[in-house]
Amino acid sequence: MADPIESKQYTIETNSSDGTFGALLKSKSNYTFQYKDGELVGAVRTDDGVRGAKIKKQVNPDSKEWKQLLESTSYFDSDGDEIKKNAATQSYNEAIHKGKIDNYIDDINDPVGGNKIVSDEKLGRHYREETNSLTNEELINEAEKESLKPENIKGQNIKDKYDKRKRGYKSKTVYRYPLDISIRQDHLEISRYNYQRSSVQGSRPSRLVETRTKDDFVWDQNTMGGNANKRKNAYRDYLSKPSTTTYTEKKGDSMKGSTYFGTVFLPMPKVVDTNGAEWGKSELNILGLAAASLGEGLGQLGLDAESQAELENAKSIIGAGDKTSKMKDIGGAFASQFYSGAVARATGQSVSTDQLLARASGRVLNPNAEMLFGGPVLRDFNFDFTMIARSKDEGKQIRRIIRFFKEGMAPKFNNSTFLVTPDIFILKYKRGEGHDSDTINTVNRFSPGGLALKTIAVDYAPNGYWSAYQDSQPIALKMSLNFAELRPIYQDDHFDTPEDSVGY
Repeated sequence: MADPIESKQYTIETNSSDGTFGALLKSKSNYTFQYKDGELVGAVRTDDGVRGAKIKKQVNPDSKEWKQLLESTSYFDSDGDEIKKNAATQSYNEAIHKGKIDNYIDDINDPVGGNKIVSDEKLGRHYREETNSLTNEELINEAEKESLKPENIKGQNIKDKYDKRKRGYKSKTVYRYPLDISIRQDHLEISRYNYQRSSVQGSRPSRLVETRTKDDFVWDQNTMGGNANKRKNAYRDYLSKPSTTTYTEKKGDSMKGSTYFGTVFLPMPKVVDTNGAEWGKSELNILGLAAASLGEGLGQLGLDAESQAELENAKSIIGAGDKTSKMKDIGGAFASQFYSGAVARATGQSVSTDQLLARASGRVLNPNAEMLFGGPVLRDFNFDFTMIARSKDEGKQIRRIIRFFKEGMAPKFNNSTFLVTPDIFILKYKRGEGHDSDTINTVNRFSPGGLALKTIAVDYAPNGYWSAYQDSQPIALKMSLNFAELRPIYQDDHFDTPEDSVGY
């Protein structure tokens, strides 16, 4: 629905709006009239506040002030001169018809000529909507307003219980949007910790560590005496006995520090996870293998017997300096490589070894092409949240959440030489009262090593235009978060997840 058209400002003399105290006293106030679809829907009074501030207040259509506006016989122009015309009618003519004087009406409330004021019901609805917008009250019914009060929020007691689960949890460090979100439903939990380095190597998964232990050799001199041969035999028996082997699970490397900074509970977002691995095409023909083998033992290359024989032949050709052999087999390949380089130097034309071989013998070097593993891919995740402030408290909560993320991703100043790494985040899809077992198995998990918040983008006007309450809190905004995992996901990580889960 289109926004109402606002008239220019009119200075009108009215009695006090409440009709009680000072009812006989008149004062001049500035008014603008609002029109929608060619009909009057409301009016706004603008008063002077402290330090030049302007305070706007929607005129109640049930008040005496509204009745006086419709029945006014004059208004004052910018020079203070009194104009003997009804302000509402004049504002209608100027706002709707502008310079088309022939279309001007004589009375905005003329039942015969066509009433230009909406019904009482529409007047009341417009007044409530505009009042709510100006005061940042909930744009919802009274029942919903009551449900958003802190004491009535379902699951508020869950938050308090959750706070006590971990040392350092405080109510003020736990944020949620919307305010009435219940963590008994699917949600995204984002906790913030300081960054730490346990070692230079910070990219290992969870793993079993094998430990072999053996009791110390003990020489009982009282029973065995000081016989050297007996001592030697006893020690030999000790060495022959097997040692005790134990396996302990060592958690994967994590950059999560011990300092906890808070948690944000957000609605379940659009869930997408993409796992990848770097694979790349690799080519190594017989010339490359021969060149590599000159500096390495053939066995170190892992070649089969046939390939090793071909390479030995190629090396013998190189060692003998044979450049006169026919262009065939390995010797021809080396010769063609030599000739292609000579042609390029002499003529300036680029001629490849394969081009010479193809022209001379109808053959090219076998590239032995393969796809080879190149390394893991670090995953990233993007989340978008549209956040609508339905109350002042919810608006404050939204601002705190944005600040929470901005503070966490910012580097810390140490001195003119060093900066300290920003905080990191632990993300979990959960449903329950905060236990680790409440992690959802039907969607992906996030790296236990932690995630970095790379970007946060906030669109304060997602609808394409600025729309805010009187305290300038945007009615709606869009927060976009981009996280990246700090270490890869290994196969062992998947083994650590429940079998009925989708893993990481």
